[in-house]
Amino acid sequence: MSRGSPALTAARKEEIIEACARLYETMSFKEITIKEIGAATSFTRTSIYNYFETKEEIFLALLQREYEQWVDVPARSVWRSSR
Repeated sequence: MSRGSPALTAARKEEIIEACARLYETMSFKEITIKEIGAATSFTRTSIYNYFETKEEIFLALLQREYEQWVDVPARSVWRSSR
């Protein structure tokens, strides 16, 4: 597991997830490798494994992030309209 503050760990994970999202725009899940994710970030392939155990785990984190953003938009809209 990664060492450092929780904020630093979260920022590093977000960098990896964001790189994966950019790659996913032009490549399929099958085509993307940890090595390519590393090349799109400031991390080596092996250092990515300090934050995620598998490529699938990175994609699940990306899906979770997208879901949370999707759910948050209607919630903010409801909150604003009820004021």
